[in-house]
Amino acid sequence: YRHFSESNRRAIDEVWYKRAVDHYSIEPDSFVFSVPFDAGAHGKPLVTATHAVFVDHKGHRAPAAVVGLQFQHSTLAAHFLNITSTDSDVSLNFPLSLISTFPLSCLQCSGCKKTCASEELDCYVLDNNGFIILSESAEHTGKFFGHIDGTIMDSLVQDKIYKKVAVFDYQGACSDTKSHYSDAASTLDVSGYTGVTATLHLLRH
Repeated sequence: YRHFSESNRRAIDEVWYKRAVDHYSIEPDSFVFSVPFDAGAHGKPLVTATHAVFVDHKGHRAPAAVVGLQFQHSTLAAHFLNITSTDSDVSLNFPLSLISTFPLSCLQCSGCKKTCASEELDCYVLDNNGFIILSESAEHTGKFFGHIDGTIMDSLVQDKIYKKVAVFDYQGACSDTKSHYSDAASTLDVSGYTGVTATLHLLRH
């Protein structure tokens, strides 16, 4: 891998920088995770985790820096599968906004046997624009979830977990190929979505 400073010489123009600054107003203490677009098709991808640092001066607040780290995607994937493959009450592991989307039979059972290790379930972690950060299938990493399962994506929009927005590409085919992060929907020829970062248990039918 190239040193981070060599591939990010204009950090304030990078997607990871802008996302961290934008997300500060929503959750000041949070980290924003991103992976390159379609990362699963390109060897061993890195996850970039960033956090914005703001300073206050005479009643005005401005971003001073963005700090963060990069690490192997496989490390995060292994940790995720280890946590979500344990035999526990799955309702304790999900945001309240997602509870209504799951079958009550799975949410209400104590010691539920259906985990991410179960063949009946597909598990995903999506970023706030509907791109896949983690999946049981490594090749899904960095893909738009709507391309993997459009029906479920539409359901997430209907349930107001995501909001569909129109995205216009004014540069046409002249896209910037060096910084295609999974959340950079404006550089991709797909319908844009915004929403909360979501961890999903999807039942196979």
